[in-house]
Amino acid sequence: MKRVYVASAISAENLEKGLGNLRKGILAGVELLKRGYAPYIPHLDYQFNLIQDEHIDVDLYYSYDLEWLSVCECMLVLPNWENSRGVKAEIEFAKENNIPIYYNIEDIV
Repeated sequence: MKRVYVASAISAENLEKGLGNLRKGILAGVELLKRGYAPYIPHLDYQFNLIQDEHIDVDLYYSYDLEWLSVCECMLVLPNWENSRGVKAEIEFAKENNIPIYYNIEDIV
């Protein structure tokens, strides 16, 4: 299975938009999985926050995600990423490491 990193904005100015961002990323991952790919979906990292006693700094999330990106064969960037600090860093990392970047699932296929 080809490993695909799913990149898009996660955080937002309000809960409704933030949950919408999570849904968008997870749905893209589901679509990739159904097509035979092995997606890494950073949007599922929100589950770390379910542990009330622990706090994970956002920079630790970024480092963690870049480790996963480094072992993926390509990256899928979803729409409306332009204001995301994390996605900008992921795109730069992918370029520096010659990881192909796609902006449409159809282009990966």
